[in-house]
Amino acid sequence: MTPTKNPFRFSTIEDFMGPIDILLVASSGTSTDELHEALASSKWIRLLRRVPDGAEAMAYLRGEGEYASAQRPGLVLLDIDLDTDVKHGFEILYEIKEDPELRPLPVVVLTNSSLEADVLQTYAAGACSFISKPVGLLALKELAEVFAEYWAMVSELPNHGRLLRHEQQGTESASVGGFSNSEKRAAPINILLVDDNEDDAVLLEVVFRDSPVLNLLHTAKDGFEAMAYLQREGKFENARRPGLILLDINMPRKHGFEVLCEVKEDPKLRDIPVVMMTSSKRESDILQAYSGGACSFIAKPVDFERMRRVADHFANYWTQVVDVPQPV
Repeated sequence: MTPTKNPFRFSTIEDFMGPIDILLVASSGTSTDELHEALASSKWIRLLRRVPDGAEAMAYLRGEGEYASAQRPGLVLLDIDLDTDVKHGFEILYEIKEDPELRPLPVVVLTNSSLEADVLQTYAAGACSFISKPVGLLALKELAEVFAEYWAMVSELPNHGRLLRHEQQGTESASVGGFSNSEKRAAPINILLVDDNEDDAVLLEVVFRDSPVLNLLHTAKDGFEAMAYLQREGKFENARRPGLILLDINMPRKHGFEVLCEVKEDPKLRDIPVVMMTSSKRESDILQAYSGGACSFIAKPVDFERMRRVADHFANYWTQVVDVPQPV
């Protein structure tokens, strides 16, 4: 993929409450050392701790033993290929998502694997994203920057504070774009938009129309239409399966959280990534979204230019960093 230019990058860390607090769970080794260095080089990331195995990760998250006073991370970055017989990466993911206290914690899987089975299992288990780790320090630094900008500036995190969006209207700089040693995606990501607000839907449709890497399959006006589309009922019997669902919360007839619950309880749909995009910034909604299996929570910008900026970061992250299930 040819790297895209993003003239709307957020300019300074002073515009925000602070960097993302991350717990990195990855085995020791050269590649992990490089990943650690790449993450530490980003001004948007603060590494709280690096732990080498699942047992230590769960002890940290539960505040056990030496971690009795450990700070809760804003996000867990998890390698599923841990060099240990104690706990596999997926076991950690399942434990987190089965624990009522830890379930709202966003988990991003970062691994050497690019197997479709691992991608599907990751989203079905409730992880926020699946990232195939690129090779080399430069590529890891490029990944870390796009990753950090998305989670620091676009997606709200539980207990992360309200991000102050004082963007510089005229600031121009090149986006990190693609990675120097690989092309992440050859085709646009197909999106199902679910939003009952006609003005917001039209705004998003215009933004997506201008993006070479985001393809809007359909706009559902409410939750009932969304589920009919996903289950290929009635006039949607030939509907294309989306690569990602962009879902509003407050809708008539069927609430956004009801849609999220139905998608995640359906064996045929649960591996589709769902991103909540809503006018709400309530902590209770953020927690409920991640607890229910949403991949991220985005507060809707209030004007077109800010929406375009958010869309640029959204496109960079979901098409150049993250792997999503292949359409069927």
